[in-house]
Amino acid sequence: MTKSSTYKKKGEKLYWESKYLEAIKNFDNAIKVNPKDYMIWFFRGNCKYELEQYEQAVKDFDEAIELNPKDYIIWFCRGSCKYELEQYEDAINNLDKTIEL
Repeated sequence: MTKSSTYKKKGEKLYWESKYLEAIKNFDNAIKVNPKDYMIWFFRGNCKYELEQYEQAVKDFDEAIELNPKDYIIWFCRGSCKYELEQYEDAINNLDKTIEL
């Protein structure tokens, strides 16, 4: 198992345990090792969403979408952040993309 996947797996475990700050630290380390794994960005964005850090979550979802634009769930999550930020037009556009995919 690579260092990146070790950090990623630990981060995912902590995410599912709702230990978001600890999970983010693991995802930060995983990104340093493997910044091309879109799922790391996705999970870190979800942690930030749960912590109501919507602007930071959007940045992580942006990275995830750039790496894998065909994963509809990332578009949904980014749309949810945009809604929370009261960026309703952007939220609708993201959710439309979710439906399209």
